[in-house]
Parts: sequence; C-alpha cells; structure tokens
Amino acid sequence: MARAFEIAAASDTVRLDSRGRGDAAFTVTNVSGRTLRGRVKAVSTDPSSAGWISLSGDAERDFPAGGAQVFTANIAVPDAARPGPYAFRLDVVSVDNPDEETAQGPPVKLTVAPPAPPPPKSFVMWIVLATLLVLVLAAAAIWLVRRKPAPATFAGTWSTNFASLELRQGSDKVTGEYRLYGSPDPVHVEGVVAGPVLSGLLGDPGANNKFKVTLDPAARTFNGTWGADQPWCGVSTALSSLPEGCSFTGEWTFMFEQKPLAAALTQVAGKVAGTIDMGAPDHRKVAVNGDVKGWVLEGELKDLLGPAVPPMPMRWTAVGRKYQQFHGVQYELTLSSSQPELGVNFRDTCGFRQGATAPAPCRDPAGIVLGDFTLDAPALPSQPAERDNGPVRTVKVDGDFRATVAATAATAAEGQMVGFGIRRADDAAVWVRIGKSFIDLSERRSQVVLDQHTNQFGDQAPVDILIAELYAGDTVNFMIERHGDRFTFSFSRDGTSWTPLLGRDLDFTVVRSRTNSDDSTTRAFAAGPIELFVTAAGHAGPGGEVKAAFSNLAVIKP
Repeated sequence: MARAFEIAAASDTVRLDSRGRGDAAFTVTNVSGRTLRGRVKAVSTDPSSAGWISLSGDAERDFPAGGAQVFTANIAVPDAARPGPYAFRLDVVSVDNPDEETAQGPPVKLTVAPPAPPPPKSFVMWIVLATLLVLVLAAAAIWLVRRKPAPATFAGTWSTNFASLELRQGSDKVTGEYRLYGSPDPVHVEGVVAGPVLSGLLGDPGANNKFKVTLDPAARTFNGTWGADQPWCGVSTALSSLPEGCSFTGEWTFMFEQKPLAAALTQVAGKVAGTIDMGAPDHRKVAVNGDVKGWVLEGELKDLLGPAVPPMPMRWTAVGRKYQQFHGVQYELTLSSSQPELGVNFRDTCGFRQGATAPAPCRDPAGIVLGDFTLDAPALPSQPAERDNGPVRTVKVDGDFRATVAATAATAAEGQMVGFGIRRADDAAVWVRIGKSFIDLSERRSQVVLDQHTNQFGDQAPVDILIAELYAGDTVNFMIERHGDRFTFSFSRDGTSWTPLLGRDLDFTVVRSRTNSDDSTTRAFAAGPIELFVTAAGHAGPGGEVKAAFSNLAVIKP
C-alpha cells in the first residue's frame, strides 16, 4: 500500500463543553511527490458515536505535491449518550486510487460525563428558593450587561497574518508581545478591552502604531487594523488557516512575463502553501511553499512535473502591507563548468487579489539578489588578458539600476585586486570595473581604480586604466548606476557618502582603447545584454592569494 498522505492532530484529546460540543483540527499533508485529490472521513471506534462527528467544509480537496490542508471535525454528543470514554480518527484516501493510497490518522479521545444526580426531595424547598435567587441575580446581571458590556477575553496565543502573538489580560487591561515570523525580537503590545473590541498601541508609545481589533462571538478569531489602516487578523488555533483579505490566503492573479496566471494560496501561521496554474495547453501546476517574514514571503516555486526540474527561489512582498497586491522576484541559479562562476538571473513578477489591480510597476522594489559570501583567489599569474584569475559571481540585469556591494580584502602586493564591474553577457572579455588594487610600485600604496578591457585586438589586448585614486583600508563600498547608456562608478568608506571616479558619469555605449593614438571610441559595449560581476585576483608567488569577503550585494531597480 503506497504511502501518500500523513495526518497530524492538533491535540489527542477533545474537551466537551456543558452542552456536549467540541471540535478537533487535523492537518493532512500530501507526501506522494505528485498532485492528488483526497477525500477524508471521520471514523468512530465505537459505532454508537458514529453520528456525533461531522466535518466543516469540503471533505474532498486537491493536494499539491508537498501541500497540506486543514480539516476541522465538529463533535455534538446527544443528551441520551452513554457516559464514558470514546475515540475517533480521521482517514484519507486518494480519489483516483482509493484501494492503494490511504492513510489513517491518530486517535483523538473524548469523554462523555454522567448526568448530575437529582437533588434529594427534602431539599425541594431550598431548590425553589435557590431558583428564585438565581432569577434575581440573573436579572441584575442582565441590567449590568446592558449598562456596560463585559470585556471579551483576548488572553492566549494567536497566529496572525504577520506575527505570532501572546496576550495576557486582567479585567479590561491587556499586555503582551508579538514577534514577526522569522524574527526572535519581541514587540510590546498594550491595550484596553471594551466589549468585543481591543484597542491600543504596538511598540513604544513614540511609534504611534495604533491598533483596533474585534473578537468574533466564538472567541476564535479577531479582525481589524493597525497603523495606517493595515489589516490585522488572527486565529487562536495554530493549525487553522488565516482568512482571505488580510493574509496571503486566497485566489490571486500571478503575473509572470506579462502573462496572467491563476494562483491559490493558503497561509497557516507563518507558512504559505499553494499552486500556480501555468495555463493552456496542459495547465501544468507549480507548487508554492514559503515562510512569511513580516510582510515578505520567501520560499520556492517547484514545477510538479517531477524532481528533475529544480526549484526556483522566490520572494514576494505585500504592497503597502495590505495583502491585496504583491511585488515579486524569482531567481534562476546557473553554474558554469568552465570557470568557477555562479550566475543569478532574476525575474520581476507581481500578483494581485481577485477584484484588485496589478501593482505598478510590476517589479520587486527591494531587489536584493545575494547576501554575504566569500571568493578565494589563488596565487596565479596576475590578471590574464581576458578575465581575472579568481572566481567570479555574476548577476544578469536589464534596464536602469543601482547596484552596491561592500568588499573586504587585503591588497598589499602588486597584482592583488578586488572589484565590482559590468561586462557583456555574450562576451565576458569586454568589461569595465571599479576595484581596489595595489598597483603603484614606486610608492607602494593601494588605490581605487576604474579600468576596462575590450578584447578588440584579441585576447592579448591590454587592460586600460582609466583613472586611479588613493585609498587606504581593507574595506571599501562600490556602487554602479545605470541610466540608459550612461554609467556611474563610485566608492565609499561607509556606504553612505559616495565619490564618483572621474567626478562624473561615463557614456559606455562605446569603450575606449588607449592603444589608439587618437583615443577614439572603437568598441560598442551596450550593444548586447550586460551582467554585473564581483571578482578577486591574486598574484604569482607565495602569499599571492586573496580572500575577498563581499556583503550586502544589492540590485535596486527604480
């Protein structure tokens, strides 16, 4: 029998209220590696309790590969039920192959309490008097309730659209803290309850982040706003999905390369799962799985055709934190076999909820491509004509952009270098680069250098140094900006105050060569696609290797 599903219960015990009512949550996960349609049913171990249990929502649902669905079983024990322990479980079968692809959930226990014994006859008069007293007290309570609603109870643990929430309550005063998903740092919460409404402040009083939420009658969900009308909702059951409109849960239109696609997502606490329908002709499905980090969803997209198709990392950011639109970016990672290079192509995407409009522009506003990494340049002959001798990392870009990176490396001998540049994506030997080098042999000092290579006279064309300025220190920040066909190369000590080399921007629709006596423009640079690159180079001999640490590599598209 094939293992296709896994079933987990939120608790192994259901506590019934005074009316014999209760519920239990189950999470069913598809572990088959492919898309399945499953049907669940509640199974009682005692046939006499079979009619007590019903399921909320559809019992038959679609499960993407690795996807999960949450089911809620509702228990209603009749008054004439026999007291004692009972148990039930949740079973699931594949609709297409019910005999082979099945799973049984863990047992969940419940206890039916015996009815209270009747009072002795000798106390009938006392019962009458007690009943009259209860009626009087009830009337007084009703009068008090009408005067001022009793405060609802918000105390407990909540899963919200952007954070986990812990609240403590004393009468109508509430305190607690929330933690953004993906962050360990707590943020203070303080408020006052009036009836079913909790209002107060998030964070320090100076932040002025007001909030106001309303508890539902069953005390299981709340809904409201915080800050400048940003939505805030929460559920008291960790395995329950968050509602549409205030989270990533819902039906979305996903724009991919200007093509609208249908996407269905479900957010449970800080996890989001779902699928994207790639449309005609075969309606291939792509699974979405990610972690919520504040108002950002980071994860991967995986084609459900099979494990041979590698997953694609992605990041989607809710626009204005309102969960009606998102900006997105997908990354495609490539590795060159001929050179120690790692390339990253990133595609801008976006999405919008049904009834909303696409955000403009449809691109990721942050654009962070790579985090921190290290390149090790071996001790090889310095600067071969066509490219540096050390490893290279590249990022393909198009259109206008601003790119920054911090580089730390000791360049204390001739030929050692750490750099950040642009090059032709179809000809890696044509490049322009800003770097920190130790090249002034007469005065033994480090400099920031803007240089280029054109390859127009073959692989032995010299590297052309355009400008050099003195720079002392191991760490330097580089920035490259593009506006049309004009590029600006700048450097900074602190990443805030920037100095452009040459004091101006350069027109690199052509690349110059100092081998021409008239310094004429000879080679088109921007005629094809370009890519950013970071690199390091060592020199020949002992101690010639360079360890270059890069951090905060970011590409921002205006």
